[in-house]
Amino acid sequence: MLDWLSRRAAEHGSALHAGFKGYAGIPARQEGCMSRLARSLVSLLFWVLSLPGLVIHVAMLLGLLHRLPGALHDLPYTTWADWGEAFMACLFAASILSWPIFAWMTFGWIFNRPIRPLWTWVGTILAVAWMLPFPMMMIAAVWILPGILFATYLCMWHRHPRVRDPFAEDEPSS
Repeated sequence: MLDWLSRRAAEHGSALHAGFKGYAGIPARQEGCMSRLARSLVSLLFWVLSLPGLVIHVAMLLGLLHRLPGALHDLPYTTWADWGEAFMACLFAASILSWPIFAWMTFGWIFNRPIRPLWTWVGTILAVAWMLPFPMMMIAAVWILPGILFATYLCMWHRHPRVRDPFAEDEPSS
């Protein structure tokens, strides 16, 4: 049985049977600890748990866009507080881009294709930068705590090969 699976993996390059090494000892691409279906279900669960945060984020963005014409009419600003509020509004508007990056990281994890580590940093900065001046906003992050934990894992998975394959043998030192 194992011989047949290893031959099939070698012939088709299938990641489904990659964990098996037959008598020929042909190494195949390892998919990791979870199948694509299991990763899809886990991702769906975390995205459903993060949905309140996404809804709140979009609602706040729509409120910001509703106030935009009045804010543009008041230009040029005369006080630092007005400029600070405008800067934070821009940071918040940019933070909505962290959700598509989160989705991209999720699809990369499901299909076992790491994205560039730069995008994990960009997504993290976009998601957190607007909350830093307001510690009270960190409390609002409790609404999406499962999503934050999942995003943290995904960032580690995309940045570090050891997280992607914890059972890999270490490289022999020369």
